Amino acid sequence: MDHRYPFQSELENAIRDAYDLLSADDAEASFAVRSSATAEDMPDASFAGQQETFLNVQGFDAVLVAVKHVFASLFNDRAISYRVHQGYDHRGVALSAGVQRMVRSDLASSGVMFSIDTESGFDQVVFITSAWGLGEMVVQGAVNPDEFYVHKPTLAAGHPAIVRRTMGSKKIRMVYAPTQEHGKQVRIEDVPQAQRDIFSLSNEEVQELAKQAVQIEKTLRPSDGYRVGERWPHR
Repeated sequence: MDHRYPFQSELENAIRDAYDLLSADDAEASFAVRSSATAEDMPDASFAGQQETFLNVQGFDAVLVAVKHVFASLFNDRAISYRVHQGYDHRGVALSAGVQRMVRSDLASSGVMFSIDTESGFDQVVFITSAWGLGEMVVQGAVNPDEFYVHKPTLAAGHPAIVRRTMGSKKIRMVYAPTQEHGKQVRIEDVPQAQRDIFSLSNEEVQELAKQAVQIEKTLRPSDGYRVGERWPHR
């Protein structure tokens, strides 16, 4: 998709209205523009990460261009190749673009959490991964993160509930670029050794995240067998 071609005016106006609401007249507001596809996580395939994500996008015009690139990424080489390999009909995937106000997690930590042990399928724990900087490094598997397992029944009883934690190497992190010259909105840098050698979350923060995962899971009716995975930022 050539970003020079305009959206229909109705769609562009709707995006502008939502942008104005999110930015709240903050000229320094920064946004994540990411994809959400109908075939992201399936029992026999995971389409998550096949499409593009744009971070630290500033200004309405830049957001509009990023939305177009997200739509176009449904047919990038990586996404097409994966669908062909999985035998999945290209016409069977629909995609939307989400625009979110960013939290400066590049100054702290972020990661992913699941309301189930993703390896064994055991559903009585919350599994949390965490690393320094923006969460895209964890999502892409580009960094070895810290890992935490939190026991749900113990958490519900109000007791310390972390049953296992493993420190990852966390050698690199993604942070905001100091300027956006040449279209670079983020950059990757080495993590100081002192930060590599400590956990990126305190025990209290781990348990608070686990409580949120459990609450989201309950809201989405786990009686139907639905488990949840969320990206989370911390600052």
